[in-house]
Amino acid sequence: MIPQQQLDANQQLQKIAPMGAIHQTATDSLAAQRSEREEKRRQTHNEVERRRRTKINSWIQKLAEMVPNCKDEMGTKRTGGPTQTGMGQKSNCGVLQKTVNFIQELQIAHSQVVERLQEQNQVLVEMAKIRETLKRVEQENLLLRNQLQNHGIEPCQLRTRYPDPTSEPPSSGDLIANSYQ
Repeated sequence: MIPQQQLDANQQLQKIAPMGAIHQTATDSLAAQRSEREEKRRQTHNEVERRRRTKINSWIQKLAEMVPNCKDEMGTKRTGGPTQTGMGQKSNCGVLQKTVNFIQELQIAHSQVVERLQEQNQVLVEMAKIRETLKRVEQENLLLRNQLQNHGIEPCQLRTRYPDPTSEPPSSGDLIANSYQ
């Protein structure tokens, strides 16, 4: 075949089944498959993202119900149209801000309660020590009274506890003077 005849034969083949058409059809098919895959992946991603936002909003709603004065944030932020509940969308930022403030207040209150409990525990320990000392002193006093009686000295009748905590107990000189009267 001469080159002109070859050229004519190629043109006839292209008219019957052009090479570009076969390639174009395969490319269009691949593009359609890719776009279908991309569309499906995009829809799946959108659905996953929608579920994630729904969960976040659900937890924010629970926080708004738990935190005092946080229900005020309900319906403060309006969107273009009504939301699923028919109310305005709550300000998630406002709810989170009030929640953080509330938690900080709780932490401060908790630390104050812990401090008070520690102080009370210290007072209880001191009171226990004082009770033990009082018990020991009362036993010692009883022992000394018994010794006085054994030596023929009648001890005076004293109250072991004083009704007025500001009053001072009698001095030892008063005790000795009272015992001889």
